[in-house]
Amino acid sequence: MRDVTTAVHGAIESLAKQVACAEKSETWRNLYMHGDVTPDVCGMLFVYNHDGGFDKEFSSYLTTVKDERLPLPKGARLFVLGPRDIFWLDNVRYDVRQLRGAAGSAGLPAAKHCRYFYPQLDGRANLQPDKARAATLEMLTSPWIVLEYKHGPNQSQRGFIVYYRRSGETEEEFMYLLDFLRHYQVLDEGTKVEVRSLEVEAAASSRFQKAQQRYVESLGDNAHSTELAAKVNAIKYFKMTQVISDFSAIDLGMEYA
Repeated sequence: MRDVTTAVHGAIESLAKQVACAEKSETWRNLYMHGDVTPDVCGMLFVYNHDGGFDKEFSSYLTTVKDERLPLPKGARLFVLGPRDIFWLDNVRYDVRQLRGAAGSAGLPAAKHCRYFYPQLDGRANLQPDKARAATLEMLTSPWIVLEYKHGPNQSQRGFIVYYRRSGETEEEFMYLLDFLRHYQVLDEGTKVEVRSLEVEAAASSRFQKAQQRYVESLGDNAHSTELAAKVNAIKYFKMTQVISDFSAIDLGMEYA
């Protein structure tokens, strides 16, 4: 473990130095920055085992990293994605691709009709939701990723897919998700909402259904007959098909020979 920790620490320190240099380098700015925006340089480190066999908690290798000792400029950030993070994102990528190739109501439209959902940023003057379609690092590392899309006649209806990363151990965590969807008006009329999970407990699906029931009951007397209750109950929960990316150690070795 010491060797792995040392290697990870060394990679993080090296990346921090590169971020610091990038902010000062005129050559780098000319190559990669637009002149009409304020630069915000972040560093990202991917740590992934090519055989898919890593089964330890990667965060344990980061506990001894001291932020104040890294040579980072003020306000700069580093993101470290470990094996489980990359496994999760790779499965989300695969699922989106599969849904985009599916036919009928189960399918996703073309990428031009999709964007990631950032309700907390809608008030920003410089945000253009129709053009800013990429997922931020904050969203990619959050407990869920929300993909919004247009469907129906002339793409006139809204749909949402929530890629839910938590384990589904409690009904309360699902009730929190339902509250998020309600608070940000995701449950509008005509909106199709799906929640898709990957590595969850066997009882996660039944817990989600119970959370729907409890959430409706929390709305007050006779809540079951309301339009909001119908929208909550209409949310579908699915377990994603798990895929594992496997790389040949021989092929990788030949690339670096």
